[in-house]
Amino acid sequence: NDLGLVTLRQAVTTTPLALDARTLDASLVGTSFEVVGFGITAPEATDAVARRTGSAQVAALGDVEFTSAPGSAQACTFDSGGPALFMVGGQTVVTGVATHGDAACADHTAYARVDVAMASFITPYLTSTAAGSATLGQRCFHDEQCSGGPCLVAVDEPRLSFCGKPCTGARD
Repeated sequence: NDLGLVTLRQAVTTTPLALDARTLDASLVGTSFEVVGFGITAPEATDAVARRTGSAQVAALGDVEFTSAPGSAQACTFDSGGPALFMVGGQTVVTGVATHGDAACADHTAYARVDVAMASFITPYLTSTAAGSATLGQRCFHDEQCSGGPCLVAVDEPRLSFCGKPCTGARD
């Protein structure tokens, strides 16, 4: 599975897009969708960092990914991790995540399927990092995750944080 999740230490001001709850099947082939990325526009280009959107069409559906044929857009270098956005019931949802494509950025892009990763990876991860899911001494990623105190960065390893207890006096 090529999906990865990012946990932020602070809340963001934007509302995250919903994940696609459907189980994908062959009827997806031929469907158009929106692609979003910050990659370059051609293999030798140096124009990364600009947000771009366009459309693509599902060309094939595999067990863990689907492949797109370019429409008005084609993923290229630095677009990995960008969403494949579909309209489902009038709502924009993330159905896949760009993982790789052809070297010329002209023929296809592969997208990891969200539906395949939901039960085994995404839902357990979101549950384990949800507000109130960690107690004193357990690893944490943000203050809201700790049920009884702050999420404190370890002094000897700044990449790790653990739930602490609230301060109750000057010695704390």
